[in-house]
Amino acid sequence: MNKLIKIIATIALLVTAIAADAQHEALTTTNSERAKSYYYRAKSFLNRRDFANAEIEINKALDTDPRFIEGHLLKAEICIEGGAVEGVMESLLAARAIDSTFYPYLDYNLAGACYETGRYVDAKRYYSVFLNNPKANAKSKEIALKNIDKCQIAIDLVNNPVPFEPKSLGTDLELPHEQYWPSLSLDGKTLVFTMMLPDSLHFRPDGSIMMQEDFYVTRFIDDKWQPAVPIGAPINTAGNEGAQQISADGNTLVFTGCNRRDGYGQCDIYFAKKDIYGQWGKPYNAGSTINTSMSEKQPSLSPDGRFLFFSSNRAGSLGKMDIWVSELGADGRWGKPKNLGPTINTPEDDICPFIHPDNQTLYFSSDGHPGLGKKDIFMSRLDSAGHWTEPVNLGYPINTHGDEIGLVVDNLGTTAYFSSNAYSPTKNIYTFELPEAVRPNPVSYVSGLVTDAKTHLPLKAQVQLLNLPSGDTVMSVKSVETGDFLVSLPVGRQYAMHATSPGYLFNSQHFNLEGNYSFTKPYRVDIELEKPEIGSNTILRNIFFKFDSYELMPQSFVELDRMADFIKNSVGIKFEIGGHTDNVGKDVYNQQLSEKRAKAVCDYLLAKGVNAGQLSFKGYGESVPIGDNATPEGREMNRRTELKVVQ
Repeated sequence: MNKLIKIIATIALLVTAIAADAQHEALTTTNSERAKSYYYRAKSFLNRRDFANAEIEINKALDTDPRFIEGHLLKAEICIEGGAVEGVMESLLAARAIDSTFYPYLDYNLAGACYETGRYVDAKRYYSVFLNNPKANAKSKEIALKNIDKCQIAIDLVNNPVPFEPKSLGTDLELPHEQYWPSLSLDGKTLVFTMMLPDSLHFRPDGSIMMQEDFYVTRFIDDKWQPAVPIGAPINTAGNEGAQQISADGNTLVFTGCNRRDGYGQCDIYFAKKDIYGQWGKPYNAGSTINTSMSEKQPSLSPDGRFLFFSSNRAGSLGKMDIWVSELGADGRWGKPKNLGPTINTPEDDICPFIHPDNQTLYFSSDGHPGLGKKDIFMSRLDSAGHWTEPVNLGYPINTHGDEIGLVVDNLGTTAYFSSNAYSPTKNIYTFELPEAVRPNPVSYVSGLVTDAKTHLPLKAQVQLLNLPSGDTVMSVKSVETGDFLVSLPVGRQYAMHATSPGYLFNSQHFNLEGNYSFTKPYRVDIELEKPEIGSNTILRNIFFKFDSYELMPQSFVELDRMADFIKNSVGIKFEIGGHTDNVGKDVYNQQLSEKRAKAVCDYLLAKGVNAGQLSFKGYGESVPIGDNATPEGREMNRRTELKVVQ
């Protein structure tokens, strides 16, 4: 029975195989030659991995002699190899009822089978009994002690359930074929998933039709998900495509492709992008920096497209599969991937990363962190120092003794999407409300169009979102060829937004999302960029002064520092800093205040190394309004600082 101890390889809580004491070659617990004959036939089938016939023969042996302990233990081994954990437990319990001392590791394996089937109290009890077994070796007792702790963690999770009410996406998506790996666009209107379909061109040796994976897409229209349709060629092929994510703006698809001609290993990561007509282009391999001779799979793009998270067993992994991240360089190439480190990765499998649109909250699946058995879903956040926090189990019954993988969360941070076969005959996609404790930061988003101010033709531009007053870049995206852009916007903060394109003046915007803000209503910002011609100007919307003063506030420094760099790089161009006010107060006072404010900006830029010959300042007071001074909104528009090309 030395193979019986291999059950620990199928139980996620165990990490080290233990060699059991060898049993006598002779079968000692039956005198029936017929039972022995069936036993040896079953063992022969097992060695050929013919589990069905092995089970038939061992059942005959046990029907002949129900007290045949070696027969029950062999049946447990057959069930182990065949993945029938319930059968393992039943067989071990039968053997134990006959003689609990016959096999020294029976309680150890029985505890593992109980744990894998979610019977955590029983598992803890059998591990505790095993510790008193004088025939057990020290190494196995050491592991049993650790597993008792894991059982208690699982018991605590079950005894403290979290709210969980999974709901179908609707009858239009309740299909007979398996659906999994949901991915959601930032606006929550497009859902892409993987579907398992019969492949009528390929058959198994037994004549049954083989299956293959394709991508399907559904859109949320009129308050419901519409019937799903294939994403189509050239993304869907006769081969398998899976484990995908659609980008925040819906224009990029990143996915896993395995055993392809242009691949570097077993599974590689691929990209596909939409053209200006909204059609998907031919997928392309992410390249040798990302992909290796090992497996790279389950990619997740950050909302700004700057970071690519994925799972891999590449060299440098801390366990079987680890989570890695690569940063997109200024040259448009992916940098060398970095391992997320031991806080996230374990000696076991850590897979299925999903980075939320807040760019700070990571969800992933793992069977290495304490949980309920196989792969549980965990959540970790980036702290202020840029380190990942200790992962938090999403709780029971979101997690169970089975595998939970492939979870994504919407931009509001309230609704999660996952796939399961627990509520229907086949695997389908469901949603549920995420418990408060494991929710990400809610985000809204800014969508817009960047165009040339004169021709109104679309421009490719860099759009950056900066945190005020720190100046840290929160998001950075590029508008596509049509000039459209979409950038997520974590709420509860103040932001500066900069749009730049070569050969144009920059454009700045300001968003104050502190306090009460309805993040269900996203911003729409259409940006016009001016070429640096005489008279062209841009409003500096992120320069702030103290009330009724020309003293610059600290949150202005982000804009001023960027403007200093812009002017220094604009060789041969002279600029004017113009100060403007509303019409509240006396004309003379407003004129003087506007001039002092313009001078304060000019002085700051000169202190940052701007050539004095490139810069002048002027106060316009209330003489050049751009808004209606009869309204608060109009007066706010008139209180501004401008950068104008004068030569």
